[in-house]
Amino acid sequence: TAFTTFTITQPAELLLTAEDIFAPTCATGAFQGTGNGSVTVVAQGGTMPYTGTGPKVNLTAGDYNYSVTDNNGCAAQIFIVIPQGAANTTYYLDNDGDGFGQTASTILSCTGVPTGYAAAAGDCNDAATNTFPGATEVCGSGADLNCDGQTGTIAVAPTLVGSTVSGNNVTLTWSGSCATRFRIQTQRNGVTSWRYYYAKGDANSLVINNLAPGTYKWTVRAQGTILNVYTNPTATPITFTIP
Repeated sequence: TAFTTFTITQPAELLLTAEDIFAPTCATGAFQGTGNGSVTVVAQGGTMPYTGTGPKVNLTAGDYNYSVTDNNGCAAQIFIVIPQGAANTTYYLDNDGDGFGQTASTILSCTGVPTGYAAAAGDCNDAATNTFPGATEVCGSGADLNCDGQTGTIAVAPTLVGSTVSGNNVTLTWSGSCATRFRIQTQRNGVTSWRYYYAKGDANSLVINNLAPGTYKWTVRAQGTILNVYTNPTATPITFTIP
């Protein structure tokens, strides 16, 4: 009688791993990139060949459960989470390329500003590059260039020229444009309150008579065609003295 010895081995456990997990380009529901997430399922152990391994493509964000079977019919499963893609941002059609688009014409993108669109809305004339929120109004244009709903213009801030004292009278002189009227403000001996005088928009000087002795300072503000909207006072008032 002859005997032989042999060993029957058990294959290594079939194990699965997930490699190269990619989220969709855009978050679920985006106009582009939805469903292009991917993952690669890799197996080790068991007995080759495997069924169910390899790349899994065209995935949206979510939970996935993949099963792999080896040549002996042994199976293993792996649970994979495909993350959300980048968040979508609303952009606005910008035909004139001034950086502001049409509020009512939008598109979603998660990959930056699309060509021909802008991140800011509010353009009230998308065919004019000089018309957008915050644009500088042009004196006498008759157009609403800054999209504030008014066709009037704000005056150009005036410049103080000087003060000429004669006895207890003074002539104040300034330069300015695009004004419908000027508001001249005087202050005597540091008193907190200002006294106001007004001049027409085509004026560039004002004579104030019969002033009390003291040290005065003065400035001027301009109003454009928008009622009661004045420029800021000139930065440095001019000082004069009535003896």
